Amino acid sequence: MTSAPSQPNLPERIKGLSSIAANLSWSWNRDARALFRSIDQALWHLTRHNPIELLRRVDPARLETAAKDPDFLKSYDTIVEWNRFVAATHDTWFETSYRDLAERRIAYFCAEFGLHNSVPIYSGGLGVLAGDHCKAASDLGVPLVGVGLFYTKGYADQRLRLDGWQEDAEERVDIASMPLEQVRGPKGDPCLATVKMSGRTVSVGAWRLTVGRVPILLLDTSLEQNDPADRGLSNRLYAGDPRCGSGKNGCSASAASACCARSGTTPPSGTPTRDTRPSCWSSACGSS
Repeated sequence: MTSAPSQPNLPERIKGLSSIAANLSWSWNRDARALFRSIDQALWHLTRHNPIELLRRVDPARLETAAKDPDFLKSYDTIVEWNRFVAATHDTWFETSYRDLAERRIAYFCAEFGLHNSVPIYSGGLGVLAGDHCKAASDLGVPLVGVGLFYTKGYADQRLRLDGWQEDAEERVDIASMPLEQVRGPKGDPCLATVKMSGRTVSVGAWRLTVGRVPILLLDTSLEQNDPADRGLSNRLYAGDPRCGSGKNGCSASAASACCARSGTTPPSGTPTRDTRPSCWSSACGSS
């Protein structure tokens, strides 16, 4: 499991850009996207609208200029204030409509979440739908907790060789360019839970992805203490090995509650145990 991304070196006046980039709510906020684009429009397009990558690669002199630009600072302050309001508000539609349920959590299991192309853990329509569910839940204040898998090699990607043959591209995702926070246990251990699979104990870690008000926990078996065969269980969204498919289901069902607890998130009501498979996995998420 690779360490979490480091923070870019920003001028003190606009240090909050890191926090804005770390929460994917910017992806459906036109003003936030316009703010990042105004820093360096060419680089914004070159990085495929990835604010973390933009801040890592932009010329420091441009950031210093932006930190002194009254128009930029006005837009920046507005977005920072809005993010604070969203984080602190308790008068959302859900909380005002269902006060007795506001402290409970809804577990949303899905094989993929299509939130933005800078987080390549989805392949198509199913992932986009799940991502939109999370974004809408954030806007409405629905206490959703997403649970999925962190595909360290992203979705299936292919390329053509010079001789014309098609082959899989074996490229790991760049964690440093993604808005991920590694979840650790009380003693700093990246292992949050263990499950029994194929006669072996598999350690499971997690990464937290923040989507507005909604946290998504992405489970990861790429831990040093795991058998090499088990580290790849969560490598790809679609894999030809049937063991990987059953392993993904087992890891998600078994480790969700422990990961929620150790990440500081209240375990969702009805979270499945190691002997049960989430009923929504097949109905809401297809057979992936």
